[in-house]
Amino acid sequence: MGKKLTEAQIERYQRDGFVYPIDAFTAEEARRYRRAMEEFEAAHGTELTRGHNFKPHLLFTWVDEIVHHPAIVDAV
Repeated sequence: MGKKLTEAQIERYQRDGFVYPIDAFTAEEARRYRRAMEEFEAAHGTELTRGHNFKPHLLFTWVDEIVHHPAIVDAV
C-alpha cells in the first residue's frame, strides 16, 4: 500500500504511469511555491516559458524543493 495513494490510485499509476490529483502540499506550501513563481515572473517581466521547462529544478531552488518533496517522491 502506498503512503498517500489509495489502492485504486496505485493501480491507475501502475497501469497508466501517472495519477492525479494528489494532495501533496499544505495550503501554505502551495502559496509559497506559487509566490516564488510569480516573483520570478514579475522580476523578469514574463511568464515562465518553454525555455524554463528543461530541468527547471536546476534553475530554481523552489522547483528543486518540489521535485524532492517527500509528499511527491514518497506518494507511491
